[in-house]
Amino acid sequence: MPTLTGTQGHGGSIRGQASGAAGFALGRFGQMFGDLSERPVHSDAVLLDLADLMTGQWPVPAGGSPPDIDRGKPIRDIPASGGAPAISAADPGDENPAIPAGYTYFGQFVDHDMSFDPTPLHGRTVDVAAMEDFRSPGLDLDSVYGNGPANQAFLYTFGTDGLARLRVGDAIAAPDAVGAISRHDLLRLPADVNGRAAVIGDKRNDENKIVAQLHSVFIALHNKLIGDVATLKRMGGEFDAGDAGERFRRTVKAVRWHYQWVVLNDYVRDRICEPGIVSEVVNAGGVPRIGNYMSQKPEFPYIPVEFAVAAYRLGHSMVRPTYALNTVIGGPGSFGDERIPIFKPAAAPDAALNGFGQAIPAQWGIDWSFFLDGLPRAAAAAGFAIPQPSYRIDATLVDPLRELPEFAGNPDRQQRNLAARNLIRSRMDSLPSGEAVARKLGITPIGFDDLWWAGAVRHDHAPDADRTELAAARKAFGARHKPVMNGQTPLWYYILREAELFGSARVPGDPFGGQHLGPVGSRIVAETFVGLLWLDTSSFLHSQTTFRPVLKPHPLAPGETFTLSDLVRYALT
Repeated sequence: MPTLTGTQGHGGSIRGQASGAAGFALGRFGQMFGDLSERPVHSDAVLLDLADLMTGQWPVPAGGSPPDIDRGKPIRDIPASGGAPAISAADPGDENPAIPAGYTYFGQFVDHDMSFDPTPLHGRTVDVAAMEDFRSPGLDLDSVYGNGPANQAFLYTFGTDGLARLRVGDAIAAPDAVGAISRHDLLRLPADVNGRAAVIGDKRNDENKIVAQLHSVFIALHNKLIGDVATLKRMGGEFDAGDAGERFRRTVKAVRWHYQWVVLNDYVRDRICEPGIVSEVVNAGGVPRIGNYMSQKPEFPYIPVEFAVAAYRLGHSMVRPTYALNTVIGGPGSFGDERIPIFKPAAAPDAALNGFGQAIPAQWGIDWSFFLDGLPRAAAAAGFAIPQPSYRIDATLVDPLRELPEFAGNPDRQQRNLAARNLIRSRMDSLPSGEAVARKLGITPIGFDDLWWAGAVRHDHAPDADRTELAAARKAFGARHKPVMNGQTPLWYYILREAELFGSARVPGDPFGGQHLGPVGSRIVAETFVGLLWLDTSSFLHSQTTFRPVLKPHPLAPGETFTLSDLVRYALT
């Protein structure tokens, strides 16, 4: 790892973080497995063929279904009249019973908080050691707080009490506004040719109307907590609540620590990684077991490219094609019992969940019980699945990700297809093969025949017609490209296939895989998150006293957890 200037080392304080500024003045990417030599360089044609396979663009066998239905993750409940799937219809082959849909977008929010590589896609490799991370490489919410009220005052409003609160946008609401409901859009500029741009610390959090409203949850969390002196005192005893600066700093610390707790313990440990691995890596009471993350002897937190470009892109596979926001918008009612599409090219604000300059329409406030478990909710119609599940972590993506709206009209499929973009970037950053990383971790690599088998269903469960077609398409791809793919599988694809084959521990009775990551993906993700927190001396892992969340109305009992639902409930109710 290169030596970074302008920041403090492991034993020092992190400049600016106490005042709400970003935690690290300069961020870098790096290599977790820099000593591996097996770094596949597949041609554009091979990678585009693989991207087509992952997004359902394979040849249709004789008598097979036409390719006009989402066949990356097939939708089996298309109404006879056409249109989007009925809200009440279940799809157990694609839906993940272990992870509610809200975690898909929480993962996206966390990604935007940690890293940003604006390097355009091209055919050349890049020097990873020289790659700058344009976000602060830590879980410090710089995407929300920016560089703090002293440097970016436009993100804040200052009341007569002198307290710095984050600005909110226009009021929105759910039609039956009970429970944990989003109540404000992001602050937006006046309309111009590009719509109404959001005034936030990272524009990517306006990428769709779900992550935009998740960003607004953290704004609401800060604004509520700064007025809750009793809870702030529970964070660490007495403080001068009349000192606006001290109160702001206490609030920022509380927000960040609860966020970090949820990321590590709820999202990473209990949702996306295989059971047991995060606890093993944390090694409570001892030094974390992060030998792979620390292999390059970094002085500061960094983002491994094996994580950013491969393992942590699991969320792309979790995206559903359509969502319900509340009991009316996408639920039973005005939309004919049909969910709202995640993306549509050039869609009007009230036709899809597109973002980037689209204000959130009135009554499109998310009822978070539709996305997270354990929240109070309004009465639902019979068969109404709440919360909506995410899609399984597997090597298929839904159709909307094949044609990204921000690249509509671009003749280059490498730009439009998200799977192609991920695979091309993996080659640009010279990622090692999945097989090489497995061997490095002491894990037996998945064999070629297993990698190119349907693989998301147990042997005692009969596959349906869609998966039979998928199996045929995968085997055909393997036959075409075995000379270059055998032992040289792109790491992102390998990790998704591994999740299909081994990700079945969370819901034992479920006949499918893809509930969580497998051993290689879990190790990379667990070590990266623990490494980021361990090298950040202001994180809750470095608290002089054991930190326990205080945002529940009662102290956490032994073994009780604090989840994203608890954070959302406090912020919005």
